[in-house]
Amino acid sequence: MERLSALDKENAGLTAFRTTALSRLAAQHEEITRFRVVKADRSNVRSLLSAQERQPRR
Repeated sequence: MERLSALDKENAGLTAFRTTALSRLAAQHEEITRFRVVKADRSNVRSLLSAQERQPRR
């Protein structure tokens, strides 16, 4: 009986871990998808000048 109880506890712990892991993966997937959409929209991107372009010409 003790062994069965220990196995049930371990199973419950592993199930909780799996649920948490899947939830985190789903959230990461949604975030990556959102970043890809933002990246595709070029209106929110501006060019940055290189160090040479920032220095005034003499």
